[in-house]
Amino acid sequence: MENREYTQDMGKRVGQKIREIRENLGLSQAVCALHLDVKHQQWSKWETGHDAPRLRTLYHISCVLGTTVSEIVSVLDTNQPSLPPVAKKRIVEGAV
Repeated sequence: MENREYTQDMGKRVGQKIREIRENLGLSQAVCALHLDVKHQQWSKWETGHDAPRLRTLYHISCVLGTTVSEIVSVLDTNQPSLPPVAKKRIVEGAV
C-alpha cells in the first residue's frame, strides 16, 4: 500500500470511529458541527475520510463526543503496521 493510500485508509477508519461514537450518542452531524463552529459539511468530510481533522480539532471533536482522542484513534491500533511498508524500508536502509 502506498503512503497516500495508507494515509487515506487511516483517515477513513478514524472518520468511521467518529461517526460510530456520534451515532451511538444519538447526535446529528449538524449539532456536533455547531459545537465546533464548523459547517455540517466539514463534519461530514471528517466522517467520510475526505478530509482529516488536525490534532487540535480532533481533541475538540473528542470533547464534543465525550470521549478521548485515544479512543477515536484506537482504530489505528488494529493489525496495521505503525508505518507504511515504504517508510519502514527507508528507515531500515538508512540505519545500515
